[in-house]
Formats: sequence, C-alpha cells, structure tokens
Amino acid sequence: MLARHPAPTNRDRAGAKACCSADECGCDLPPDAACKASGIMRLPLTSNAPNTCSSPHGPTVPGRVDVWKLQVIVLLIGLCLHAFVIGALPLILMPDSVWYIQLGAGIADHLDFSNEMFLQRPLGYPLFLAAVFALFGTHSPAALVFLQHLMVLATAWVAMTIAMELTRSRSVMALTGLGVVSSLQLAGYANCALTEILYTLLLALLVAFVVRFHAGASWRWLAVASAIAGISTLVRPTGKFMVAICLLAALHRCWIESETTRKRLSGCIRGMTAALVPCVAVMALSLLFNGFALGEFRTLSRTGAVVFTRTRDIDRLESTTNEPLQRILAAMERYDASQVPGTPPLDRYSHLSAERACRAVYGMTSSEADQLMLAAGLGLIREHPGHFVRSTLSYMIRSLLLTDDVHRHVPGGAVADGWHPPRKALIIDTNAYYCSSARLEDDGILQRYLPIDHKPGVLTKHWRNTVAAYHGYVERGPTVSGLTDSLYEDYVLGAALGAACLLFTRRRSTGVILLAAFLLHLLLTGLHSACPRYVAPLQPMLKLFVAVAVIHGAWVIGWMSRTIAARLPRTRVEPTS
Repeated sequence: MLARHPAPTNRDRAGAKACCSADECGCDLPPDAACKASGIMRLPLTSNAPNTCSSPHGPTVPGRVDVWKLQVIVLLIGLCLHAFVIGALPLILMPDSVWYIQLGAGIADHLDFSNEMFLQRPLGYPLFLAAVFALFGTHSPAALVFLQHLMVLATAWVAMTIAMELTRSRSVMALTGLGVVSSLQLAGYANCALTEILYTLLLALLVAFVVRFHAGASWRWLAVASAIAGISTLVRPTGKFMVAICLLAALHRCWIESETTRKRLSGCIRGMTAALVPCVAVMALSLLFNGFALGEFRTLSRTGAVVFTRTRDIDRLESTTNEPLQRILAAMERYDASQVPGTPPLDRYSHLSAERACRAVYGMTSSEADQLMLAAGLGLIREHPGHFVRSTLSYMIRSLLLTDDVHRHVPGGAVADGWHPPRKALIIDTNAYYCSSARLEDDGILQRYLPIDHKPGVLTKHWRNTVAAYHGYVERGPTVSGLTDSLYEDYVLGAALGAACLLFTRRRSTGVILLAAFLLHLLLTGLHSACPRYVAPLQPMLKLFVAVAVIHGAWVIGWMSRTIAARLPRTRVEPTS
C-alpha cells in the first residue's frame, strides 16, 4: 500500500509559494523548499510538457521552446516592417548628425582623437560610425541604416525578455515586442545618424540585467549592468545617472536577503561595489582619454550649454544681479559692435551665441565658456526655484505627450504642418555647425561617407500613406489639462495605468525598479526641455506598460463579465407538453 501524504494545512499552502523559483513563475521567494512538504508537484521544463506550478499562488508558465518560437515570430514580423522602412526612406541627417559624422570620419581616416568637439560630444557614437566607415568604406549610408534597424530588433528582443521576466505572460511579451518593432519613432531614428537607437539598446540592456539580478541571479549581473551604464555614458551623458538604478537594486537585495544589521551592512558594501566600480572604471577611461588627447581631464564640457539653454532659451529667465550672466551679455554687445554694419546681432538667449562671444571677446576656450554659462544658469535657477520645479514637471509630462517629427520625413516633399526634409545647405548653415573645427563642404566628408539622397524609393508612396494615417492619429495638440483629446494621449494614459498595474503583482518590487528607471530618465529629460526626441529611449518600457494595461484590462473585463453573469437571476424554462 502506498503511503498517503497528509493534506496540506494553511501553513503548508502559505509555504507553497516557494514551489517555483523566480526564474520560472515570478515568485519573489526562494526555490522549492516547501514543495515536498506540502505535496505540491512541479512538472519539468520540456518542450512536450510546459513548466506548470500547481500552486494557486503561481501562474502556469510556458516552456522555453514556446517562448522562443513566439519571440522569433515577433522578430520576423519586425524584420518585414523594418525592411519596408529601409526601402521607403533614405538616410536622414540633422544638424547634430554633422558633428558625429565629422568626428567619426576623423577616427576612420587617421585616428584623430584631438578634435575639441569630443569635449561636447561623447566618444561612443563617433566610434560606432568610425567602425561602420572602416568596415564598409565610403558611401556607406545603407550599412549604417541596416545596422541601426538591427539594433531596433535587438531592443525588441531585450524588451520581450524583460516582459517575460516581469510578468510571466506570453501575451504581454508578444505585445511588447510588436509594439517596439512597429514604433514609428524608433523606425525613424534608425534611419537617422543620431545616438537615439544605440542609446535605446544600451538602456534596455541595462534594465534587463538589473531585472535579472533582482530576480535572484548572481551579483555579476549587477556588475554587467553597471558597466553598461558606463558605456551608455559614452553615447549620451545622461547614462551616468542610470547607475542609480543599479544602486537601488543592490540596496533592496541586501535588505531582503540579510537578517542582521551586520550582514546588511556588509551586503550593502558588496552591492555598492558591484553597482559603482564598473561604471566608474569606464568613466575613468573616458576621463583619461580627454586628458591625454585633449589636455583636459574632464568627461564633457557641455553641461553649461545645457543649463544655459534651459534657463535662457527655453524658460526665458532674466536677472540683473547674476554676474556671470551680465558678463556673457556684455561679451555679446562687444561682439556685435565689432561686426560689419548690417550683420545680424547675436541671439541673447542662445548658448551658441554666448560661446561665440565669450571665445572672441574674452579669449576663452570652449570649456571655459561652458563653465561661465553653467555659473549663469545655476544662478538663474537659484533665483527662480519655484518656476524651475514647475516647468520641469510640465516638461516631463509634455515630453511624453508630444510626438516626434522624425517620422514625418518623406523624400521629395512635405508631409504635414509645412515640415520639409532637411537639405544639405540647411544643415551646413545652422548655428550648431559654427563650433565645428572644419567645414564639411570643403573637406567633402559628408559626400564621401554619408551622401544625402532624397530621391523617392520604391516604397516611399506607401510610407507617405502610413505617415499620413499616423499623423491623423496624433494630430490634435497635446494639452496637459485636457488629456485623452487624441488617441495618442489615450495611449500614454494607458501606459500609465499599465505601470500602476505592475505595482499590484507578485513582482511588484521589480516593477518598482523598472518604474524608477523610467521616471529617472523622464526626469533627466524634463530637466532639459519638453523634447520628445530625448524620450525615444523610453519607448520599449512604454510599450511594456501598454501591453500590461491591455492584458490586465482584458482580464478585468472578463472577470467582471463572469461575475455579473453569475449574479444574474436565471429563469427556469418549463418543458412544454
């Protein structure tokens, strides 16, 4: 006779939460310590029998083969969509693209790292461009576009991995992947010589490694996430602030796993080491590079330009007691007085005009002018703290509600609101190009590496129709006070509801970390301005929040329908004779 297991008590059922590891069902508890004691059976993870936890506390999790099949299907759909974009759009260049092309071409041609523009533009994207130029030679816009579209597909795969780790739902995973591969913002920037796509992939990888570490993986995962934060700093300066997410995950892990104050203290030291040292090491390499190649031991000298742009050009703040600001305005007046009569005066609110005047009048270097602008901007913030806080919150919200113009690019014509594709003459003549040390039309760098071609392609007509339909979807202007006045704002509101749903799941602590990463990056965007381009790297997380909202909304509607149907009185039909 077989021995019978005793029926599990309430205490056993409570311990049954541990029947699955965090890798399998999303429980935040250690692996199957109570499975045998409570009589809970766990099936093996095979392609024939999906991994199933019979505990009422854990969801049924599909097998790895099923998940991989679904991921491959989503990526194949994305490959078709991005092949359509590649066939419809040429390479798009913007004023900032000119700087990156010049720096990348200098590295590819003769390993030139002495350009002072490296103090204003990080090294990462020029190195990527130099690698493309070295591998594919001149006239390589197609190679750059193809590689960046592959990065979008890689970002979709990483986003699906995060969704599966967080929700254990194939539906959420598939919707997240489809949202990323079909994003017109990411598709547009994949055709543009800017840092957005590379930084988006790095940010998604950082979040994925932090989420995996938080699920109970080794500390090495956190160290890799910290290193990615350092690498992302070489692409966009805001990357260094994302190391705070690594610190948050480390401190949470130390607090949960340690039982005594002494163990928590030692665990915090270990966690802070893993979260900080790799990032600091990568940033130290950047510091040494600028010191030996440019003679200045600092990462970037563009902080002052950003702060000055925010306070002067965007917020239009004034002051009569701010001494650094008065020095800048005096330099602009002296510069205008020295010009030929009829020359347009400098813009009193532009950081480029301020730098030009300070370098010409005071003989400052680019870094010294940036330091003066930083002092002026910080002084304005101290004088108007309330306005700065209110405008920052407004810019955070508007950055999400505004749509990006990059998707409107159509070769050979305007699309909407009088927006036209950029022209070479427009790019060369912008004020942003003034600080460059060599003019591209003289050197022929632009024509040699990334020539501009606005001829319509085979699929351009279909792209025009797609963009027109999308623009109709977002055509109403965003207003913070009147949310949901367009479908795009409904989409953003749904993403907010999906983010809130993550806080009520078993993996709520991981959801908090994911939401913290989203809000931190959004705050960094709001500190600059209401620029939708800067929130493009948040698209993968935004798609994940929307997918959670859709699936949870469908579940809630189904539950309410079943509940209402169960409570409705049922009339008994008498058989007729």
